[in-house]
Amino acid sequence: MFKKIAFITLFICFYCNSYAQQETKTLSFEPHIGISISNLTNANLDAKTGFVAGMNLQYQLTKNFGFVTGLEYSNYGAKDGDANLTLGYIDLPILGKYYIYKGLSTYAGLQFGY
Repeated sequence: MFKKIAFITLFICFYCNSYAQQETKTLSFEPHIGISISNLTNANLDAKTGFVAGMNLQYQLTKNFGFVTGLEYSNYGAKDGDANLTLGYIDLPILGKYYIYKGLSTYAGLQFGY
């Protein structure tokens, strides 16, 4: 089940990000929504499926590189039988975005959660 959810999530991410690059020296807003699958390490608990939603601001510096920041709400947790742990976070990503090929990009950077 976990592999199916992970595959579908990755497919949706690649599909949604398959548009062309924007012009240089421009700002754009990017709403996003997705699925989170989380668990606690060193605990005998099951993974919990949650959601992520937010708004990013992207500045396209050059043809192949840009900066991304924004705010998002993330739902994390774990479960064990009837017990259910849910944690809500406000995350602030500060990322660099590199376009590998037309329609294909990668992100790297920091994300602060509160």
